[in-house]
Amino acid sequence: PRGIRSVTMLALAVRALAASGRADFQAAYRYAAELSSPGTFAAFAPAATFVSYELIEAAVRTGRHEQARAHAAAIERAGLATWSFRWELVAATCAALAADTGQSIGQLRTTLTHDEATRWPFDRGRGQLVVGAYLRRHNAVAESRECLSAAAQAFSELGAAPWARRAQEELAA
Repeated sequence: PRGIRSVTMLALAVRALAASGRADFQAAYRYAAELSSPGTFAAFAPAATFVSYELIEAAVRTGRHEQARAHAAAIERAGLATWSFRWELVAATCAALAADTGQSIGQLRTTLTHDEATRWPFDRGRGQLVVGAYLRRHNAVAESRECLSAAAQAFSELGAAPWARRAQEELAA
């Protein structure tokens, strides 16, 4: 009633990111979905776009694959990839997470090689983590190590300890 809805939305976005970083995917999903239901972007909730990755990853990790695909489709419908290269990178990462196919991973890998990807080390690291985990699950161990090591290094350099830990855990697997 006092106009603090925007503060509440930003707090939910921060909570979703923090929960995702520590691999608490139930909480990440709850916080992200509270901002905007999967498959939609709530009106007057700009923070909802910022947690697209968290929502999709949490949906996938908690068995909500339909919701993950619906949200990836919403990203495409909204044209987020056309906003800037950063959003193109985020959209490609989200699409790869939701689809989990060789084609979507290939498209993400192409996006990650773009020179401008280096300007967004956190988002690039998350993309590398997605690619590396996919490759590991599909027995491309040598290739996966390259991606996962790059992600772990990027997260360490940024001081994103929970994310660096997640990349190290994928490397150890």
